Amino acid sequence: EDMTRMSASDLRPRAFHALQVGVCGAAFALLAVLSPGIPWTRWPEILFFTGLGVLAFRLRVRYAGNFVGLEAAALAPAILLLGSPGAAMLICLAADAIAKMTGRSRRLTLSSAFDIAQLSLAYAVAALFAAALHAGGGGWAAVAALVVAVLLVFFFVNTGLVFTYLELSGLVPRSRLPEIAIFQLGALLLL
Repeated sequence: EDMTRMSASDLRPRAFHALQVGVCGAAFALLAVLSPGIPWTRWPEILFFTGLGVLAFRLRVRYAGNFVGLEAAALAPAILLLGSPGAAMLICLAADAIAKMTGRSRRLTLSSAFDIAQLSLAYAVAALFAAALHAGGGGWAAVAALVVAVLLVFFFVNTGLVFTYLELSGLVPRSRLPEIAIFQLGALLLL
């Protein structure tokens, strides 16, 4: 009986791999669902935000085994100005992929595909949240509150995915996760 049971340590690599593949599949499926809503007539803006996103992804700051989300400075305005969760997701996917392919390693691994997918999923959920809350008018206070809400939704989705990744991979001790979360939240809110 002991030989047929898998220990928790045997399941960890499988769960880690399943997380990576599952998030990549979910991102692909969500982009397929959201793509009809991409405003292709606004392609110059989509290209602008993609270029800004590439720059932000290339300027990433590493802290405690994780990256600070400087790309939020490009994606939060794209979410609010384009009003299309599909466009926000496409911009994130394209910008992160271009930044990774023009970097030093220039190869796509399952780990880098997971990184691209989890960020695009988090920004897509934030954009869906913004679309659900967005009301015409309201002035600068309503826009500021919406920006903060978008960043908080992104933070919670991204943190959930990243912490699951870090926990299953064993890259960072569990005791460091709250410190990473507080640092990420502070960095996002300072943007």
